[in-house]
Formats: sequence, structure tokens, C-alpha cells
Amino acid sequence: GIDAPECGVVLRYEPFDTTKSHIQGSGRARKANARVFYFENDPQLEVAKARHVDSVARNDSLKCSKEELVSAAERFKTEGRVVGVHPFTHPGTGAEVSLLNCIPILYEYCQQVMGQSFHPDEVLYDVRVETVRVFPPEERRTIQSVRYPSPDGWQVVDAAKVDAHWGNVDVNNLLPAERTKNLTAWDFQKRRFVYVAV
Repeated sequence: GIDAPECGVVLRYEPFDTTKSHIQGSGRARKANARVFYFENDPQLEVAKARHVDSVARNDSLKCSKEELVSAAERFKTEGRVVGVHPFTHPGTGAEVSLLNCIPILYEYCQQVMGQSFHPDEVLYDVRVETVRVFPPEERRTIQSVRYPSPDGWQVVDAAKVDAHWGNVDVNNLLPAERTKNLTAWDFQKRRFVYVAV
């Protein structure tokens, strides 16, 4: 985030849905006596929600026991892991590639190699579009391959290679629901291909 110690005013033009967004946004106002203005959300309601979150966070009776924390950490270490399939961990550095971070990794790499910004959907993906119905209009997009630039020219990862990597593993079951609730079938399809490319 941006850290501007002299920031005295924050203007929130867009509506936001979470208390976390309120806390993070109002936290940008660093100067003493700074003000936050809302154009969409009710400021009194957002402040009340933030106070409630703070009181819950400080309530010792709601804290997890040490055993519960250890158990959750163990579950986190194994959740979404299929040996040899997901995630990929570099043996030398320990850096990890997962379905969650593979798209930003590929897009940043491509932008650096190409030396310019680009539209990933137009440049990287070969997509077949089928008409499901004419009215109301509905189309189905299916990725045939993903490509990326390399010193040896464009490299292509096709559907056969992607299917061979994933086998019977359903990528929808590898990520925690709270991290994927806003992802569409198209998002999962892209991640399935891009992960293999990365």
C-alpha cells in the first residue's frame, strides 16, 4: 500500500463491502487529525463495524488455543497439495508456484520479456468460442493453449500437456473456498493452463 505520512484526507468514491476495506482505506490517512470522506458508504456504520472487529480481535475468550493453532497450521500445510502435481516448490529456493499466484507470475514475466504492457487474453491464450444459444446470447469459451515468450521464441502449452499434468485432479478442489468464491469457471480454466506453463 501507499504510505504517505503527510496524507490528511482520504476520499472513498467507490462503495466497499468489507470492514477490512474500511480499516485499510482509512489507515491511509496518516496525519494527525486526518479526515476520511465516504461518497457511497455510511461513515458511522463503517466506524461501528471497525470497532466491533477490534473488540472481537481483543476478546481473549475468542482466541484459539495453542493446540487449535497448531492443528490449523498443519491443515494449511497439506490443504490443496497433491504430490508431484500442486503446488510446485523450487528445490533450491523454496519458492512456490500455486494456482493462486501463477497468473501474476506469468503476466509479470511476459511483460518484462516483451518490454511492454499487453492484453493477456488477446496475446497469450488460444481460445475456441462456441455458440451455446442465439437468444438470449450465450457463448462457451474453451482454452486450447497458452503461450509465452522465451529466448527461443514463443513456447506453447496445449490442452494435451495440461490434461497430462493434472490427470484426474480437479483444480476446483485444490483451493480453499474462501479464496475462490469470486472466481468463475473461466478463471479456473486459465489457472489450470497457466500453472502448467509456469
